[in-house]
Amino acid sequence: MLNTSRSDIDPNRPTSTFNARPIPMGEPIVELIGSLILLSFFNVPEAWLGIIRANVPVDVVIPVFSAEFESYLPMINTYLGLAVVLASVMLYYRYRVAGILIAELALALFGIQIAIDLLRAGPLMTFAADIAATAQWTEILDLINLMIKIGIGLGIFGAVVDIITKVRDLIVSMR
Repeated sequence: MLNTSRSDIDPNRPTSTFNARPIPMGEPIVELIGSLILLSFFNVPEAWLGIIRANVPVDVVIPVFSAEFESYLPMINTYLGLAVVLASVMLYYRYRVAGILIAELALALFGIQIAIDLLRAGPLMTFAADIAATAQWTEILDLINLMIKIGIGLGIFGAVVDIITKVRDLIVSMR
């Protein structure tokens, strides 16, 4: 028999559904901190994200990220900003209600779209041609770009598994 006395009811528990699972607090905290770190990393001045050559009369900054990657920075920043908002909402509600699950699904699909676009893009990291030629960087750079694309592919696989789990949780929470 269900005891519904006032002392047993959690005041933060959503009243819309009794099937909502509690959110482990580590998940939104890690997502919030990680998203904020990435937001700050992708929004620093361009001179901080390059290799500085000090052996020339004037310091020359050689960008590490390619122009193809930088063209996706607005979408990546939007994704990370939405992830910060969602993590904050998850910290506030502490239960996975249907609205949070739907927002997580939408964010995961948006992330998959960005990842697919990045896979179709050209090289994501680049160095100036003179450094690549003099320092034998071409093979290493190709390997780095291949490893980045493999990592993006594995991230897509993980996101698809996460989407399947969230759809299952959404169906269970709506029963």
